[in-house]
Amino acid sequence: MSGLKRLTIDHLRGSVVPFSLTFEKGKKLTVIYGENGAGKSTICDAFDFLGEGRVGSIENRGLGMTARFWPSLGKKSSDVGVHLETTGSACRAVIRKSNVVVIPPENRPYVEVFRRRQILSLIEATPGARYDAIRKFIDVSGIEASEATLRELIRGLNDSRKVAVAIVHENEDELRRSWETAGKPGKDWLTWAKGEASRDTEAFKTEINDLITLQAAYNRLADYPERLQSADQALKAEKPLSPMRSSASKNVSKV
Repeated sequence: MSGLKRLTIDHLRGSVVPFSLTFEKGKKLTVIYGENGAGKSTICDAFDFLGEGRVGSIENRGLGMTARFWPSLGKKSSDVGVHLETTGSACRAVIRKSNVVVIPPENRPYVEVFRRRQILSLIEATPGARYDAIRKFIDVSGIEASEATLRELIRGLNDSRKVAVAIVHENEDELRRSWETAGKPGKDWLTWAKGEASRDTEAFKTEINDLITLQAAYNRLADYPERLQSADQALKAEKPLSPMRSSASKNVSKV
């Protein structure tokens, strides 16, 4: 957040001559005090003029359109101006065609003025309505951000819990199927699963090695029908010898 540096007021309300107020560097709170008519309300009006495009101190007093009362005595609307410098930017508000224009518009500050009549209304309001009277002046963005983060955390925890419950149910179903495949030994699937989990891992290694050996033997056995078929086809492909060739072979043998 930018800090205030200087506020300059030109011919707005009580500022009959240009007036500048320099703010102490690094301070978050500025107290302005003085006698009646010293210009305290004009300073508030300058911030109101800059941030809201109005002069709230003379509103709701039966004066109708109050813009004609904005310039100081003997000055015109075109003479009115408010310039604000901060540590990060600067802007100026002037009156053009009865409208307050801030230059540049993106540097227009956010301003809320808490005036005496609002303080009196706050005192007279019921306890339940007092927050509504001051809610614009209380920055609860940090609390709202914390609440949003907490809600997101709770939502994430709930999602994680749902995933964990689903995984537990899936594992229970798998253990139950394994227990049924094993012939439902023991009292129930949970008792059986606990017993299996407590078994010596060496026993599992022996069983795994036996299964690997059995799998290899099965694979070799599964190859025999295909090998037998290939050998049978090769045998059938061999042509038998003719009778004459067979007799000649016999005579050669005799000789």
